[in-house]
Amino acid sequence: MNKKWIMALIALCLSNICWAKEMEAVKITGAQLKACAVALEDFSKGKDAANLTNFTVEVSESKDSREVIFIPNQVPGEPTTRGGKTKYGTEVHYLISNDKNIIIRKSFAR
Repeated sequence: MNKKWIMALIALCLSNICWAKEMEAVKITGAQLKACAVALEDFSKGKDAANLTNFTVEVSESKDSREVIFIPNQVPGEPTTRGGKTKYGTEVHYLISNDKNIIIRKSFAR
């Protein structure tokens, strides 16, 4: 795994949670961070990677996998559109296996 992307992910998380006193701390486990790093490595290969600051990342867990979702921010003043796409990019879902920490499935919002 590319250490540069792991460091970028950590920096992104820290910049969003440490500098504003009014913000509530976001906590993720090491396993969740590893899943995010795997998803980020693949996401960064796509055309939306340059707009990463305009995305929100959600992580959820099940018994066998973790889902990491990159959701483009809504553009202020523009109506919500179907399909999870805004001018910032497309919503992308990654299913990461818990045991091998690899991408099981990649899908896009519809």
